[in-house]
Amino acid sequence: EKDERHDRTALFAMSTLQETTRPDGKPGPNTGATDQQLNSVGSVSLDGMQTLPPDGGVAGFDPHADPPGVSTLMEPGGIDVHATLRNDGPIASTMPNLPPILHPATDAAHRATLPLSLVSDSDLGSVGTAPDRQMLQIETAGDAAAVEALAAQSRRRNVIAIVVVLLVVLLVALGVAWQLFGKQLLSMGVDPETQQVVVQALERFRQEDAEVRDTEIARLTAVVQEPPTFTDGHAALVLGLALEIDDLRAEYAALVSTHGRLTTRYTALAADPKQAVAAQALGKRVNVLSDRSRVLKTNIEQAWARLDAAVKSMDAVATKDSAGQLQRARTFFAAQQGRLPAEPEGLDRNDYWLRLAPPIAALNAVQPSSNQLSEALVAVNELRTELPELPRPHFVAARLHVALGEDDKAIPELEKAVAHAANFRAAIETRKALEPQ
Repeated sequence: EKDERHDRTALFAMSTLQETTRPDGKPGPNTGATDQQLNSVGSVSLDGMQTLPPDGGVAGFDPHADPPGVSTLMEPGGIDVHATLRNDGPIASTMPNLPPILHPATDAAHRATLPLSLVSDSDLGSVGTAPDRQMLQIETAGDAAAVEALAAQSRRRNVIAIVVVLLVVLLVALGVAWQLFGKQLLSMGVDPETQQVVVQALERFRQEDAEVRDTEIARLTAVVQEPPTFTDGHAALVLGLALEIDDLRAEYAALVSTHGRLTTRYTALAADPKQAVAAQALGKRVNVLSDRSRVLKTNIEQAWARLDAAVKSMDAVATKDSAGQLQRARTFFAAQQGRLPAEPEGLDRNDYWLRLAPPIAALNAVQPSSNQLSEALVAVNELRTELPELPRPHFVAARLHVALGEDDKAIPELEKAVAHAANFRAAIETRKALEPQ
């Protein structure tokens, strides 16, 4: 038995193949050689004293099979166990294949399941491997409440943003609507009695009564205060104040003309010692005219300030519904500045006040030419012929004659004006300023 085991060990050491033996001492599954191959190998006769050639083989010998005596392991029970052909198992050794040592304790330990123990938070803290801190715990109910709160907050912000945008859009729309229709809507609230005040004022302005005109100007000043957007009232007020300035300028122009003429005479008389008394009397007259002209100049400046303020108030509340009234007032105001604005389409050229504006603009122009004054005189004469009962055309004609140096022709026109309006104060004062004494 000892020799047989030695021979088998020597043959196993000469094999280049690998054998895999399971932990229980039994051979693993057969992965390569078949029973036929193993039996064929066993037919080769090799004893322990024979060696294999280095580069050759023996006929019928498979180099990848275990040599005889290795493939079949003899167990004590007489059970034939076939070896397993593997190239990746452990390297065969000269150790004999002994049967496993069986023990109930070790068998139970191998078959038992390994316990899985998780380290708790308290255990970590006890050994110091982790800081002692409160673990993050997520509660499902709290999470849902937080998400709902954030969603509600987001919805509130969206609603607020939408409301703000809508308010901005509404304000812009209201601003545009106000620019287009606001002033008209406010003007629509004027009662008929207030409208009648304007109509009455325009009619009385034609009468050329200074006291009546002053009364109408005071009424219009009150009317435009309530409501302040009454455009027609502003336009009528501008027209009345422009007529007031026109009267003051007429008298001032007559005084300037007379002052110049009398000053020339005074110079001639003063040069003659024999005319000393006459020169002294004429000198007093010249001084009176000078004082009056200074007063008129101050009155004109004050009246112009009132007119300018009225025009600004009118333009601030101007509406398209009052285009005719506005155009008349603006045209008459421009005439007092010595100019005429461009006439818009649809303007009533037969309007009495609009027809008076061009001659008045020629009178107030800076250094008007004689041709301009003559053309203006022709235009006003046409109006005077069509409306002989109205005093203003005669008054404007007299002013044009004075501007042309024709004082003698101006006096008859002034007398006609006073004949149609006994209280035409400007015509009376102008007549006095032109009358030589």
